[in-house]
Amino acid sequence: MHSLWTLFLLLAAPFWEEKLPRQWSNGDLDLMFRNSPWAQTALLTTRVGGEPQIFVYLASAKPMREAEEERRVRRNRKSDPVAEEYTTWSADNSGKYIVLAVHVPVSFTFTQESESKRMEKETALRIGRKRYAPLLHFPPSSTDEHLRFVFPRDVPDSAKKLTFEFYVPSIAGPYREAVFALKDLIYKGAQSY
Repeated sequence: MHSLWTLFLLLAAPFWEEKLPRQWSNGDLDLMFRNSPWAQTALLTTRVGGEPQIFVYLASAKPMREAEEERRVRRNRKSDPVAEEYTTWSADNSGKYIVLAVHVPVSFTFTQESESKRMEKETALRIGRKRYAPLLHFPPSSTDEHLRFVFPRDVPDSAKKLTFEFYVPSIAGPYREAVFALKDLIYKGAQSY
């Protein structure tokens, strides 16, 4: 009987497939941004010591766009012009680009131009042997604590994963990597990234 219950739990659909975002608990919403097929902790590519965890997610994926909207509704606060710029751009460009959102510490700043240029130069999306530089980025703001990198949506049918390599200035261990397996990025029966 115990193994039958375990099998049932393994076959149960995840909450994002079963419920609408407004029906998700706060814990579900948090899980969506930290540990879902579209979200993870970025791995360090160097070992410095004392590095903070950096959470990333595919902001262009439909379930994450829905989760972001639900989070905005629950926070019930007005967004600032920088956050509004991204929200407007995202609505106008839905499905055209791949967007990686990187949660950054509150102390993150773009004050050093050399660090910003380094971030732009050393950040990339790798698909197979191809390397794509970000087309643009949206900085974090007072109401949206995410740095967002925008990449071309040029994913061949043969691709197996999306590998993001990025540099985040102003934090210990600034070189990070996140790998998303395309086979796992299924939402409501369709691939979404």
